[in-house]
Formats: sequence, C-alpha cells, structure tokens
Amino acid sequence: MAFKKKPTTEEKSLLGFVTRSREAGMSNKEIIEDLKEKGYGSQRILDIMKKADLKSASGGSIEKLEPLFEPEEEEERPTRSHPAEAKLSTIEIEKIAEKIIEEKWEGVKADLDEIKAWKEDASTALEEIKSKSTEIASSVELLKKSINEKLNTYSQGIEDVGTDIKAMDKVFKDILPQLTSDVKTLATIVDKFKKK
Repeated sequence: MAFKKKPTTEEKSLLGFVTRSREAGMSNKEIIEDLKEKGYGSQRILDIMKKADLKSASGGSIEKLEPLFEPEEEEERPTRSHPAEAKLSTIEIEKIAEKIIEEKWEGVKADLDEIKAWKEDASTALEEIKSKSTEIASSVELLKKSINEKLNTYSQGIEDVGTDIKAMDKVFKDILPQLTSDVKTLATIVDKFKKK
C-alpha cells in the first residue's frame, strides 16, 4: 500500500515554473541554473525535476503523484517528441547527483573540521593538565622532603629530651633515698621541738 503525499503550495509553484519554462523552450540545464540562482538546493531541484517529468509522462495532476522513490524495475513511459517535455539526461542527473554529493561532503567536511579543532583544543588542554600534574608532583615531593626533615629534627629533639629525662631519673634515683632520709630526720627534729 503506497502512502500518497499531497504536494505543498511551494511544490505546486515550482512544478508550474518548470512546466512553463519547458513550454517556453528552456532546457533542463537552464531551468536548474535558474532554480539554483533562486536559492534552491540540488536535492530539492532534482526532486522537482523528477516530479515534473512524472507529471508530464502521466499527463495527470501532481495530486496523483506518489512520493519519489527508486523503483525496482524501470517502467516504460510514453515519450513525446516535444522538446519542452524532454526528460533529464543521464549526464544532467549525474551532474545534479555530483552537486548533491558535493554539498553533503561540504557539510561533512565542516563537521570534521569542527571535530579536528575540538581534538586540537582537547590535546592542548591535556598537555596543560600533564604539565600542571608534573608541577604538582614535584611540589608534593618537595613538601614530603621538607616534612621528613622537620620530623627528623623533631625526632632528634625528642631523643635529646629523652636523654635529659633519663639523666634526671638517674639523678633522682641517686638523690631521692638520701632526700627521703633527710626529710624523715627533719620530721623527727620538728616533732621534738613541738613537744617541748
């Protein structure tokens, strides 16, 4: 079941233009160039030219035309000898197809250029990140070295304090028994004076 698409006002206008131009004796090449000058793309021109050919071959109105597609088998269409109703030649179709491909390629090329620019930007940013990470790594190494030096200094200070404490401990061990004995003696003497 074929889906029938109603032609738009613009499409009817373009088909009328092609038909009138052919009746006036213009060649397909002249019609195509005229449509290009009016700003129509190659794909749109190719569609309108094919529909105009179908319309002239069928002798019907464009409302009866189905959407364009490539038929599996070529149907024979009656040809007329009038030059205004001439079909697109293979060379003209190839030129239009080449123009369509060229337009599409330009779009793809522009997209590829954008991707290339993005890749270059990303590569530059990545190099900057690598450079910064190298700088950070060297800063971290310097910080670690500085911290280790400080810890070694503090460790040496603590060892010195530990040595001092051990010396004080030895002194107290030597002095403490004598001090305790002297305090007891003093306590005894004080008690004697209090009792008198």
